[in-house]
Order: sequence, then C-alpha cells, then structure tokens
Amino acid sequence: MRILNRSYPLIAVMAIASWGANASANDVYLSWIAVGSANGSSCANTYAYTYFNAAANWTSGTPSGTQIGPGSTVHLCGTFTGSAGQQFFSAQGSGTSGNPITIFFEPNAVLQAPYISASSAIRVSGQSFITVDGGTKGLIQNTLNGTPGGACSGGACSYQQTSVAIQAFPCSSCEFRNLTIQNLYVHAMCEAGSGCDTAVDQTAVNAIQFGGSNVLIHDNVIHDVGWAFLEHAANGDSGDRIYNNTIYNMDHGAVVGAGPGITVPTLYIYNNHFRDMANWDTGTVDAYHHDGIHAFSTLNSGKIQNLYIYNNLFDGNQGNCCVTAWVFLEGGANAGSTPWTDSTGTAYLWNNVVIGSYDSGNGQISIGSGSGHQILNNTILGTNLGLNGSCLLFDTSSSNVTVENNAIAGCNQLLANGGPPPTSFALIDYNIYGGTVRGGNPVFNFASHNSSTFAGWQSACGCDSHSAASLGTTFATTIEGVPQSGFVGTGAGVNLSASATGNVASLLSDTSAGGTRKAIARPPNGPWDVGAYRNYNGAPPNPPTLLTTTVQ
Repeated sequence: MRILNRSYPLIAVMAIASWGANASANDVYLSWIAVGSANGSSCANTYAYTYFNAAANWTSGTPSGTQIGPGSTVHLCGTFTGSAGQQFFSAQGSGTSGNPITIFFEPNAVLQAPYISASSAIRVSGQSFITVDGGTKGLIQNTLNGTPGGACSGGACSYQQTSVAIQAFPCSSCEFRNLTIQNLYVHAMCEAGSGCDTAVDQTAVNAIQFGGSNVLIHDNVIHDVGWAFLEHAANGDSGDRIYNNTIYNMDHGAVVGAGPGITVPTLYIYNNHFRDMANWDTGTVDAYHHDGIHAFSTLNSGKIQNLYIYNNLFDGNQGNCCVTAWVFLEGGANAGSTPWTDSTGTAYLWNNVVIGSYDSGNGQISIGSGSGHQILNNTILGTNLGLNGSCLLFDTSSSNVTVENNAIAGCNQLLANGGPPPTSFALIDYNIYGGTVRGGNPVFNFASHNSSTFAGWQSACGCDSHSAASLGTTFATTIEGVPQSGFVGTGAGVNLSASATGNVASLLSDTSAGGTRKAIARPPNGPWDVGAYRNYNGAPPNPPTLLTTTVQ
C-alpha cells in the first residue's frame, strides 16, 4: 500500500524543532572501534562505542569538548556488530527540557548481534529528556535469533533468546523515532500443532520497553518481534503517544499495562499500521495469543483512565489460531485479576479500520470494563466465515456505551456482549450492519437483548432507529473497507462535529488508515458518512457554490 501522507502532531514538531536548535551544542561521534584520530570529532575520527558507557565522559551541566550532557548529540557511525547477548549503550545521565540528549544514527548505521541482550541494545532507563533518532535507515537487529534452523538474516537461526532493542522505563520526556527494529525473533509459522516453536518468552522480545510521562514513539518500522511496544507504567505516567508506526510479523503490537495501584491518566495510540501476526501461530499448542493492541492491569488494582485509539489500520493475516483480537481491552469478570481499567475508565475509539482474517469469538475489537466508551466512525469487517466470531464485543460490565456511525459487517455476531454482568448503553444509532453469515449465535446479542433480525434487534433494544442493515449482503467497499459506488453508509451518519473537540478533535477528518492515506475533512454541517472513511465515490468533492466576488 502506497503511503501518501503522514500527519505529525504539534508536540512532535516542537520536539524536532527543539532538537534542531540544540544539535550544535555538542557533538560526539562513535563507532564500533575507534578510527582515525580517535577524538570523537567526526565519523572519520570516532571514539569506540564504550566511550558512551563511562560515567566520566558525562556531565549534568553544560557539556564542553566531547562530554555528553544536556544538548549533546551522540552520532553513531557505521555498523556495530556485537557478540551474542550484547548491550551496546547505557545512558549515564539525562538531558533537560529544551536540551535533550540525542542518540542519532548516521545514514545506514546498524546495531546488530546474533541476539541483543534482554537488557537492551540501548538502555536509557532511569533517565529523562533523551531522544533516539534512527535518522536515515538507522537499524537495530538480531541476526541469528529465531525458530531453530529457520531463515535468519545471518544464516540458519541458532539462538532462542529474549531480546530488547531499547529499554526506557522510566524515561520521561523521551522520544524514539525513525528507527527500523527487525528480526529480534524470526518465528516460523506452524499450523500442524506438532513441532511448533514455543521456546522463547515472546512477552520479553520487545522493540521498546518504556514507561514515564510524555514519551513519544513514532515513525518506526518494527517487524519480527514478540511484543513490540511494552509499557511498564508507574503511577501518574501520562501523555505517552504511540503513533505513525508500522508493526508486522508480531505476536502483539502495543501492550500497555498498569501495575498494582497504578493509574495511567491518558494514553494515545494512533495513526499506526498493525498487520500480520500469523508467523507467531503455534497450532493446537496455542502457546501465544496474538493482539494488535492489548491493555490490562495487574492484580485487579491498576487502571488506564482515558485510552485514545484512533486512525489506526489493522489488517493482513491475523493467523490461523491463537488470536485474541485486534484490539483487546481486558474485562473484569472474564479476565479474572487483569482488567485494563475499573468502572471509571473510558476508551475512545474512532476512525479505526479493522480488517479481520480470523473469525474470533473474542471479537475483532473486544472491550471489557469501564464506562462511557465512545465508539465512533470505525469500519470493522470480519471474514464472512460464519463461525460464531464477533466484530464488536463488549466483554463484561461496561456501562453507558456510545456506538455511533460505525460500519460493521462480516461476523456472525455484529454487536455482542461477552458475559455477565451485561453492558449497558447510552446510545447506539446511525450504524450500518451487513455481511453476516449465520453461525449458532444471535447476530445481535448485547445489553441483555438479542435477535438475529435487525427489526427484532431494534425492537428489543429500543436503539439503532436511524441505522440500516442488510444482513445477507456485504458492503460496497474494497477489502480495506474503502467505500465504493453504492455504499449504503454514504450520508447515513449523524454529524458529530459538536463531539469532535479536545482529544477527539481529529474526528473532524476521516481516517488516515495508519498513515496510508491523507485524511479528508468531514463536513461541518449536514450528515456524515458512516464508517472510518468519507466517501467521494472516487471523485473529488463538488466545488463550492453561491460564491460572490467583490471588486474594489
């Protein structure tokens, strides 16, 4: 899929501008071994990488010479090839507000080892105001870690070890951008159920482990990894943003968890492209459970208060087994001691495009616990296999849910409630439903109401009065959910401009679909189209009319 445009929030632009203004404060150049004059003045005259790890070379004040401190840029030059279990860099200090320390990959710089340490290639834990910038084609990779005898980049895979590219918990006001992190574990697909590779703890094969407030993780490409982004939250961690990333061949894309007694006020996950989890299949062994986004807590006492998930694209091959959901926010009663939030937490999901290839009974989107969830203008398409899978599932005890302007099709259960106690809703309306293939469960089974006909559902729930359904036919869309001529959702939605404020302001435009297209503004007046996309039927919008010109 051709990438047309990516949008960058103001906070990221400010961070980039801040880095550019301070890049000249102090520059230090490193390579695997010292070269040239070995004085750290350029890529032709580098210190060895070990220079970074010596506390004597760091300062907490204004750096001078080749000290590393606030405002410094540490340039990585060439290829760093470590031994098995290598850790390359461990930060010995922090930057300051407006003067971050930047670790910058010069063009084509590489950190690699047969497998990188579980303590990470780059460790910035316990620090703050540090940026790791991949620059142009900056790469972190393992070369021999994966399913025994499988095809790794360095030859036949011969190690099965946990491995972390960047460890940053906590690391407040830190930023990780423009990196390619690949082949941390090359897991071979297994469908038969015998001889499957279950050797590695996939939860500890991570691109970035992080925690702290105001962490930015963006514009990275991550593939062949267990749990790509793993948050270790501390109390009050807020404002972290995961955006504009492409993640594939993963068991989990983004994993966020709150420990005992921990409250995470806000977390944002947007404009990401999550795809392809099938290579982590383990057949009937079912050792790994795939998710695009997975949120949970520990010991039933942590929570995320406000979770914003929007403008993401979930597609590709989910797998042939072992799938939980593309978005899995663990619930209370069914999740035991690990719900993602308590009764007060709220999930906001809008402009997401969710394309399921596996008929999951857990739902393509599964939301448990919390209250006031806003599910707006999403496109959720299942497989049309009729195997009792769900599209949108509220898995226990959510209250006052709003479901508006969503296009939902291709699952036996289009809208479902996963278990007791039932979910309650504030509003369900202006949705379109279609493409269901009957299995054994009712098509609509939600808030103690169920029916396999749309009229029966409307009557039972007293909702969806402005919605439409054609349960036996699929929508007129591409396989990626893009509306085509005859799409029934065109002009069938309610105008939500009044709700598109604050953290939900991007609802005023349609989806960026994980950065694969340029978002189009929705009309300020009149009806909206249902689903994540605004529908022009492939044609540009009509030109404005009733214009007048005043000549002076």
